[in-house]
Amino acid sequence: MKEFFGVHHTVKSVFFITLLALSGSLTATGEVLKASAVQAEAAKRLATTLEEKHYLRTPLDEAFSKRLHEIFLDRLDSDGKFFAAADLAQLATRELQHGTALKNGDLSFAFEAHDLHLRRHREAVATLTALPATFTVDQLGNAAWVAHFRKEWIERKQAGESDEVLSAELRKVVTEMLKRTEKTGADRLGEVYLDSAARAYDPHSDYMSPRTWSQFKAHLSGSFDGIGVQFDTKDGRLIVKKLTKGGAAETDGTLKVGDEVVAISQNGKDFVEAGSLSTEALLMKIKGKAGTKVWLRYRRENQTHMVELTRQRIVVANAHVKPIQIVDVPTANGNRRIGVLTVPGFYFDQQQKISVAQDVLRAIQKAPKFDLLLVDLRNNGGGSLGEVIKMMGIFVGRIPAVQVADSQLLERGDVIPSPIPQLYDGPLVVAINKGSASASEIFAGVIKDYGRGLIVGDSATFGKGSVQRMLPFEGETEDSELGVTKLTVAGFFRPSGKSTQLVGVKSDIVFSGAHDHQEMGESAEKFPITFRDLLSSVEVSNSPI
Repeated sequence: MKEFFGVHHTVKSVFFITLLALSGSLTATGEVLKASAVQAEAAKRLATTLEEKHYLRTPLDEAFSKRLHEIFLDRLDSDGKFFAAADLAQLATRELQHGTALKNGDLSFAFEAHDLHLRRHREAVATLTALPATFTVDQLGNAAWVAHFRKEWIERKQAGESDEVLSAELRKVVTEMLKRTEKTGADRLGEVYLDSAARAYDPHSDYMSPRTWSQFKAHLSGSFDGIGVQFDTKDGRLIVKKLTKGGAAETDGTLKVGDEVVAISQNGKDFVEAGSLSTEALLMKIKGKAGTKVWLRYRRENQTHMVELTRQRIVVANAHVKPIQIVDVPTANGNRRIGVLTVPGFYFDQQQKISVAQDVLRAIQKAPKFDLLLVDLRNNGGGSLGEVIKMMGIFVGRIPAVQVADSQLLERGDVIPSPIPQLYDGPLVVAINKGSASASEIFAGVIKDYGRGLIVGDSATFGKGSVQRMLPFEGETEDSELGVTKLTVAGFFRPSGKSTQLVGVKSDIVFSGAHDHQEMGESAEKFPITFRDLLSSVEVSNSPI
């Protein structure tokens, strides 16, 4: 069945879950939602951190408040599904007050907007419930949410679908959206509001609660602690979709694809029903520190069972560098052996001793003989600045790899050379696309500036030229209950002094892919920073190294 208006039900990586809607001041169980004292203190600390430590060094003024207002409402009511013009006008009376509210630890706007959003959502469900099983689009009335779905209804009706099918699907989709909405708690709402404040400075600054920070670290390292199960959601149920090879669940052998998890316990006794929590909260309860246990009640063929599993360290499939693949390409002078090195991300985890630079080093050392190396950075969104600088050395040696400059360094940035000596000096090609961002652009820019190899693929990379740093609040650690910030603190510049911000790194040979003609990249983000090129460059030689 086609998904109505692109409302997806498949659960992606927890870190990347986008909330289509958030809960209001009353949950389905009648719980009153309000900001906690911890969130209020985090808001005050965030206000100070943004003004004093962000690259822009700008105040929380009315312009900031307008940006926060727009970002938060976009996230609260994605695609403008439920807010009517009168609702937006009502909310606009607070549009210029967010800066002052943040400094005072006041998150009340978020909860008031949330309450209004939930009321409109419930009104939509009530309208659908009151209608007969099969209805026409004209019977829906003229509420704001109806306009959102009307166009697709008409198009699909013209394509031959019946009112019976469309009625059932729309009722199901809107009802499921409300169920997810009602399961989201105050902790998540407060976090989204504070994160919107950070993103009002630039699209790559974030506020993270302790839970989200834990997820982010797992994403950056390409590994996490858990039981090795991928889940899907169907009709609000949590279904086992895939078992990770070698993971706790696959090794145990009890859980099977298609099983429905109905309850979770941390001690084998006190179970929490899956239907009472949001999908994200469920997944966080299933995850946990390696070596600890979790008990799951699951349903299979209308019978309920229980399994006890011990969490372990799980390495995300395809998140790390794999052995170099050899491709034989026929030419007029015989076969050429092309080595393909795919780098999915610039990951790093000091505790787990995980390093993309070391993995690349080992992959080249262990590879069969090849005539040319293709480094595939397509859809590599970046990662650790330190790791890409180390990895550069493998290909260019201990020479300047990048310049990093904050808002005070306008002529020349701090020049950072690679600490690793050159290992590979043969022919080199770097494949990029619009999904190649940040650290990938540093790599591509160095290869281009030093004439070390060819850049091929989409017309240019993503265009993100900023540097972020994890910053705990003053006097706190990264594990503080107040959460942490990821702030843009500098820009990175190619050895030539050119910024990749908004423009990316251009390909020498263009092979346009699926992303190249889409509205994608830094310039398509909300409120991106603008960097001008540095006035000075490091000494760049275009001769072979």
